[in-house]
Amino acid sequence: PRAPGAPAVTAFSRKFQRRGLQTIVWKAEDSNGDALVYEVAYRAFGDEQWRILRRGVADPVLAWDTTAMPDGRYLVRVTASDAPDNPPALALAGDKDSASFEVDNSPPTLRASLAPGTRDRIRATAQDSGSRIRRLEFSLDAGRWQEVHPVDGINDSTEETYEFSVQTSTSPGPHVVVLRVSD
Repeated sequence: PRAPGAPAVTAFSRKFQRRGLQTIVWKAEDSNGDALVYEVAYRAFGDEQWRILRRGVADPVLAWDTTAMPDGRYLVRVTASDAPDNPPALALAGDKDSASFEVDNSPPTLRASLAPGTRDRIRATAQDSGSRIRRLEFSLDAGRWQEVHPVDGINDSTEETYEFSVQTSTSPGPHVVVLRVSD
């Protein structure tokens, strides 16, 4: 219960995304209430060698910047120990492995050209080795970004082909078309 006149506190969090940031969250408890400390390790899927990411983690959350990791599938192991409240000979530990997850730091590649025999029709192919292509957009003469749908109608694979017209009739002369692809 809150003391009369004490401020009410509301907890909230804001979810944000940053390329290459993997947030690891876990829950652990000790049956007799001992304080826990954690070790977080990782390994590439198919590899037998666990590598220590952090030791002595006090809170059950860790933000891991995976931009220094090669692309591939990984597992994380969290080991909880009640060593802070016990002598070394009596300390207990338990661990749990995560499901595998993908690290994909390589951007997709994009090839584009004018469709044969046209002046305003662009043909583009986007490809990514690790994840599916999610979007292709274009900007004409620094205008707003416009999404383009792939030839097969849905962004659902690691390689997508796009063909679309760019309406340049608003002004004569050369134009600048910028494409951006997301995976």
